[in-house]
Amino acid sequence: MKSDFLRVGWRTGKTVIAVFLCFLIDTVRGNSIPFYAAIAAISCIQKNIDDSLKIALTREIATIIGGIFGMAVLFFEREVYCIPNDVLRYLALSLLLVPLINFSVLIKHENGRFKESVEIPPLSLT
Repeated sequence: MKSDFLRVGWRTGKTVIAVFLCFLIDTVRGNSIPFYAAIAAISCIQKNIDDSLKIALTREIATIIGGIFGMAVLFFEREVYCIPNDVLRYLALSLLLVPLINFSVLIKHENGRFKESVEIPPLSLT
């Protein structure tokens, strides 16, 4: 029986190229982490260019919204008050996803709420 395990379709090929370019650009730039760029590339590659651009635009808007929200949380923690107990801090950070998700529903950006929520943990845990 012939196996299709190593068969590479166009979408798979585009994904591999996109991830490789993320790593290559990181190598040229130096001193950064290509992990998030590679995840973005993987999540944005779709069957056709129109769908890929729609997903990329949604992701960009979500990243900006989530990033602003995450930076506000980070500013509050550094300048006003940081919960000293890690477990309570993680609970508070998790609960802060509620207003972020509600905001995305309010502005009719429901498709981006997952991507917005992804921005909070890395920003807040730095």
